[in-house]
Amino acid sequence: MLFRTSSVFIFSSILLLTACNSDSPTQTEAPSPSPSGSVSEGDTGSGGSDFGSNHGGALPGNSGSSPLPSTLPTALPSALPSAAASSQPSNEESPQAILLLNNEALYNLEASSNRKLEFVVLIPNNTKQLSVQTNQGTGYLKLSLYDSQASPTRLCESSNQVANQATVQSCNINNPAEGEYKIVLAAESEFSGVRLMASYELNANDQQAEDCNRSTIEQELLNAHNQARASERQCGGQYFAATGPLTWNCKLFNAAQLHSQDMADKNYFDHTNLDGEGPAQRAQKQGYNYNYIGENIAAGQQSVSSVMQGWLNSPGHCANIMNPNYSELGSALVDKSDSFYRLYWTAVFGRSQ
Repeated sequence: MLFRTSSVFIFSSILLLTACNSDSPTQTEAPSPSPSGSVSEGDTGSGGSDFGSNHGGALPGNSGSSPLPSTLPTALPSALPSAAASSQPSNEESPQAILLLNNEALYNLEASSNRKLEFVVLIPNNTKQLSVQTNQGTGYLKLSLYDSQASPTRLCESSNQVANQATVQSCNINNPAEGEYKIVLAAESEFSGVRLMASYELNANDQQAEDCNRSTIEQELLNAHNQARASERQCGGQYFAATGPLTWNCKLFNAAQLHSQDMADKNYFDHTNLDGEGPAQRAQKQGYNYNYIGENIAAGQQSVSSVMQGWLNSPGHCANIMNPNYSELGSALVDKSDSFYRLYWTAVFGRSQ
């Protein structure tokens, strides 16, 4: 499938969730301005929802995926407010929740008496511990943590009436289930200048996969993908609810890095390299045994924000980013000044077996 835009950049993506017998998508006539395509490879199962355009057939050795509902429920508001949340009276509708990323701190939070601030943290699978803490500032507040069930359960509540420690609160949950957790700061009296931080720790094997060496650009790519997944989104004709965050995977990163480097070195732009290998084969060569696999590529974009905007504006790329079946990401940028596009971006999505 070929999309053309007014930009001088190129995009392409791979996404397949159900078996089909379509031909492979048309790729750009390299080098050609502004092509953008959508392809993908992944697990096959009985039934299932079709996200974006499917190309290719079933991949060997992958089966047993559960079908997804045709309409996914809304999990988060479509637009997240800035970190400087405005408080609202407790007898009004609850304020929109602000997304809080892992190890991200928000500062100078404030609320008037009997008002509250709400935040959301998205916890990946195999998390060892979730910790939420407030400190600094003045006033009195109550910290509460809720799970993401239809009827939310309060998992933790912390309140301290000691004057000089009233904003110092913490909630810690061991082995939290994957999903969305809501943090509520309720003002028992006016508070201001408060710092809030949520952090989670993965189990040892997953922590090693997430924390392998990442450059600033690679960290920005991971953050940008998780920021996008935290809001419901329309990808062309397909609606996606907000979904859980991706964790970094070194094997997927290696596959992404090598493909970007190969495209730059050999001056081509395609999901299939000149040896005939696609994303699935490249991931397997890095030792990644997948149930689902997908890939977005782009070339020429000067920043993480521009490449993400291009991907999110394309239904196929957007569907890869929002796909709830993916739980891991490896993404890379290669800069080669003597190649046609110079900058080559690859993002590989997966869920391991």
